[in-house]
Amino acid sequence: MKIVNYRPLHRCCLAAAMLVLLTPALPAQEQKKTYFGNMFLDPQGHICYSEALDENALNRIEYRADGLEVISIFDSKGEVRIKVEVTDFNSDGNPDLIYLEKDLGERSVRKANFFRGTHYQEHLKRHFGHALRTAIHPLIKDDPAEKKRAFQIEQGMKALDSIKLKNDDIGVYSAEGFFHVTRHKDIQLAFAAADTLISALRHIVEGDYRVLSQEAQIVKKYGPEIRILTGIDPANHAGEEPR
Repeated sequence: MKIVNYRPLHRCCLAAAMLVLLTPALPAQEQKKTYFGNMFLDPQGHICYSEALDENALNRIEYRADGLEVISIFDSKGEVRIKVEVTDFNSDGNPDLIYLEKDLGERSVRKANFFRGTHYQEHLKRHFGHALRTAIHPLIKDDPAEKKRAFQIEQGMKALDSIKLKNDDIGVYSAEGFFHVTRHKDIQLAFAAADTLISALRHIVEGDYRVLSQEAQIVKKYGPEIRILTGIDPANHAGEEPR
């Protein structure tokens, strides 16, 4: 007898089959958007989730996981465009970085980065390490411009190594490469909101058909958390003193 090996279907494939069987036929205008209906695959094959914040489909919250977990929120109010990106570098359910961007138009863009713990610092060290290996490649290492770049990268790595952070530190990371530890209420609220959102979105993406077949209500249920993140003015934290 010939034994054929097979791999089980992915849970989302099973969920899709179950939805076909369990969802009653409804007129198009009566159908509710389900969690499964908001899921999609990115070009790399990762399962992602997207839900509109309002009638404008461009205003949305997205979640994706590909070795790290990222929540992106895009919102617009009149001429003001807001972007929030929450990153959990080690996918432990506790986001490590919150990037805020508020575009006021007329070339006026405010930005801020909130960090928690040491994972963003370690991410930057790895980034510098990759850049340094490129700069000192045998084919280009003798080029004066590459020598200058390698020196600057090494200085940046030394500066990062000199910064001593604790796992429970939170604060602001500046464009100049400084970490300022602060317990500012905006930052504490931002990470509390991010924790709640990433837990809820992970539960949806990893859920079984009983979850996926429900009406999508992330925006409705977690509106306060979304408003906390989109409501922070980056300008209030751009002038923090460096550590």
